[in-house]
Amino acid sequence: MEFYEKHKSDRDYFEIIAFHEPSAKNFAQLDKFMAKLEKDKWGGKKLPFPIALDSTGGTVKRWRVPGYPTVVLIDPDGKVAKYQVGHSDDLSKFLETKLEEAKKSGPPKKPETKPDKPEPKDDEPEDVEVSP
Repeated sequence: MEFYEKHKSDRDYFEIIAFHEPSAKNFAQLDKFMAKLEKDKWGGKKLPFPIALDSTGGTVKRWRVPGYPTVVLIDPDGKVAKYQVGHSDDLSKFLETKLEEAKKSGPPKKPETKPDKPEPKDDEPEDVEVSP
């Protein structure tokens, strides 16, 4: 959260999306859970980035999320640059380094076409909802 707020002016270079574990089946349940978390962990602040509701667990399953937090950093080419389970002070340093590298490469490139959507397996849902 600190990295996201610190780099408001650099948002063209990155985005953070939080995936909530699948126990919340709708946004009302998610809001109730988040209110407690915001109060207990973040001093009453709301998360500044979107939270994806994965009520079926399909996204968590596809990304092989073993626990929370799990961080997946995807580079501008769509490749996984870092996959980390658990808290780490090294993550902020890693993100700072990656952001500086991206800024040195010039302005972010806008995709010319929509990226291909991976085909879901028969037993996995296609959609994930994102909270406003």
